Amino acid sequence: MLTNALNRALFLTLSFLFLCTSGTAGQSKYRIHSEKNRFLIENRATKQVREFDMWSTRLANAVFDSRFTDRVIANLDDYLRYGVNTLSVGIQGGNLGSVNFNKLYPRVYNSNGSLKLECKVWSDLRRLLDETDRRGMVLIIQYWYFKRDENVPSETAALEVTRRVTRWLEATGHQNYILDLVNEFGHPEYSKRSLFSTVGGALKLLNAVYEEDPDLLVGMSPPGRLFSPEGYVSTSSGKKWVAATVTYSHNQPADPRNPSAYYLHGLPNDPLGKPYVNNEFNKQLGYEKTMQKNPRTGLYTLGHWNQTTVDNYIKDILEIRNLGGYANVFSHLQQYLTRESDLPVAEIGPSGTQPEATAGGGEPSMHWLFEAIAKIRKIGPIARRHDFNDQHSAGIETELEGRWVIENGKFRQEDSNAALAYARVAGPSSTDLEISFEAAFLGQPGGGRFGIQLGAASPAGPAYRLLISQDQIVLDQIGGSLPPKAVRYARNLSDQYCLNLREGRVSVKVNGTTVIDLDDVTPLDGRNLLLVTRNASAAFDNIRMGPLASVTFDNGKTGEWEPADPKAWEVVARAGSGGDKVWKVKLGGNEAGHAILDRALGDFEFQFEVDLQSAIFTGLRFRTDDLASPLGDGYLLRLMKDGTIALDRIETPSSPPKGLAFSWVSINPASVLLRVAVEGPRIRVFVDGKPALDAVDTGLPLTGGGLVLLAQGGPAQFDDFHLQTGSNLFPETGASAVTPEPLGKGFTLVTLDPDGLLDFKNIWLLLDKKDSHGFQDVSFVLDPRLELFEITSTPCAKGATAKLLKSIYIGNAGWVLRIVGIDHEGNTSITDYKLNTGGLDS
Repeated sequence: MLTNALNRALFLTLSFLFLCTSGTAGQSKYRIHSEKNRFLIENRATKQVREFDMWSTRLANAVFDSRFTDRVIANLDDYLRYGVNTLSVGIQGGNLGSVNFNKLYPRVYNSNGSLKLECKVWSDLRRLLDETDRRGMVLIIQYWYFKRDENVPSETAALEVTRRVTRWLEATGHQNYILDLVNEFGHPEYSKRSLFSTVGGALKLLNAVYEEDPDLLVGMSPPGRLFSPEGYVSTSSGKKWVAATVTYSHNQPADPRNPSAYYLHGLPNDPLGKPYVNNEFNKQLGYEKTMQKNPRTGLYTLGHWNQTTVDNYIKDILEIRNLGGYANVFSHLQQYLTRESDLPVAEIGPSGTQPEATAGGGEPSMHWLFEAIAKIRKIGPIARRHDFNDQHSAGIETELEGRWVIENGKFRQEDSNAALAYARVAGPSSTDLEISFEAAFLGQPGGGRFGIQLGAASPAGPAYRLLISQDQIVLDQIGGSLPPKAVRYARNLSDQYCLNLREGRVSVKVNGTTVIDLDDVTPLDGRNLLLVTRNASAAFDNIRMGPLASVTFDNGKTGEWEPADPKAWEVVARAGSGGDKVWKVKLGGNEAGHAILDRALGDFEFQFEVDLQSAIFTGLRFRTDDLASPLGDGYLLRLMKDGTIALDRIETPSSPPKGLAFSWVSINPASVLLRVAVEGPRIRVFVDGKPALDAVDTGLPLTGGGLVLLAQGGPAQFDDFHLQTGSNLFPETGASAVTPEPLGKGFTLVTLDPDGLLDFKNIWLLLDKKDSHGFQDVSFVLDPRLELFEITSTPCAKGATAKLLKSIYIGNAGWVLRIVGIDHEGNTSITDYKLNTGGLDS
């Protein structure tokens, strides 16, 4: 009864309404647990569970000083951007770098076994639990550190401390932590205390925890190899079997199945029955004792590693993963105080006090290590953003020139008499970057200027320089051959500026309008961003420094994008373009084709141009694990050539999609600019620069994954890919969130054969959106393979009914749904149904 007209949407679905309860405000969100040797994390509100690929970094002293806790919290988003989702912290801290420095760590336990709850460590630990839980991160919490254990000299009091800390943690309501009870259990500096050096002592400490909370994931880290104590412990009620639920290791990779790999104790009953976590990996890095002169600051600093050290360290981290373990990354810069600083370094990646450093580059930075983690975890370009609303300037050097302060969520340089003032933020090493910022003078500028410099770490350059005066913008290049360019403009009280370096061009936008666009002569590495004022005071805000992943195809290359079927994709010249090239997928009939960007993208913005006039639809899947097939898990965005646009969530390839938003836009199918902006649960879609969809996924947002570009039902052409990643990329727009209302299950469409013979040749379903485009064909929803409608004869046997099996969203108030039946003689039956919002008018 149905014809090929209904079969052309083989891979299409219609959006289904999906509602899910969200968690109560202020309630702790996540619970970490395990199955066999893998960690899982559960959203406690939605009950959704996913595997937790733990990457931890050791910040043992994160709560020793509130200022350091502030720095750590300010950088949590950066840790996540590089793929680090777990912090290892100590209630008694860790090594601060010297005997005298270690004496600075505040006392947290009393000698009688009670807790010194007035100590700031407890409130700072609570803050860290709150902030990591909000982001879906995990803490590894250590109770005991050698030498400081001596503050509680008796075994009875130490076991009481262990119980009380466990109760304190339980009372926070958080479940986003696991326990590493004792740092380097058995280390000589525990003075051979049996509680901290024998298997029997380890079992007593474990039992003290389990008495308070039997469901905790807990173990203790050794001074070397693996440690996973199991055995009987004597209690008042008799012998009791006790076993660690986490296996910890220290330094070298170890195979948990190998009995000789264990410290103090043999192979556990089930060596692969518990997670294996590397606690403190610094084997290749040693203790960073080689002091070398920092060529920029002149200070003698630690940690100047050569490329061989770097390669071996990354190789060993990968080996830990190959053995089924969870890797830890380590830097004493994050642990120690130095003569130059009374706090360790919390900033990560290319930020911090040594931002230019690469392996062997002359400065002690962990830049290379965090870059390696991002690569292993397939995380894309990493952006930095500063909005100063949290009163932090993490990653910005402010002690260079000028008077820099944060006030009312803005970063201010208040010395109007400074001939030159500048602060510095470091970013990735890239010649394709975009820097945006908002700025304003604090007073009448006179002849003063503010702006940015991108390039070297000092104002001497080489660098691109963008300076703004009272009525003029000037772009030039210090130490390069880019000719200076000046433009006049009407300055507002505050404006947004954007400097874009992309594939050999330099452009400047003001409030979204391009005012300068030049061919670059000598591209410079934009590793440092200087915020500059000259004879002026100014306020900066919403600074973003982000790398770009751009592909124009004009050089015949596709960047990191890979076609699933290389024979179906080719780079060709766009017809009549004079050399502009596009990426074309050749399809016929009901064929579908897709291409892949294999990354773990969480928050991102992706923009591309498409010509789909010969295809039924083009689409994009994102946050997906299933890259092999055109349709699988993740979010699915579809744009059809009639302008219909829909966003679905697909949790598994076999599960039905859950509709998030549905709309229609007026397009020219031969040239459409599509932009998708994804930030946490919010997904925004812009078509030709105008907002089209704005949806919030009320369930747990799907985790980071790859991008899949797809087309179906005919050839399509793609061009000018532009990808940015990071948090808070997207300014607010006028788009409002779509709240679809369903057409109810059981709704029935009826069409009667005019001559009563029931010999239909075609049944069509049309929709008039009252937008001057007339009726649009939506017949694909009747395809039985979609299992949306059940089509049967009418009771009078003179027509057909299409009964809706699932609630769907299909339209807005005033729209008209038309079912058309045409029999073999050409007789036509037309029935119209006027819709209210989503459903039918009565």
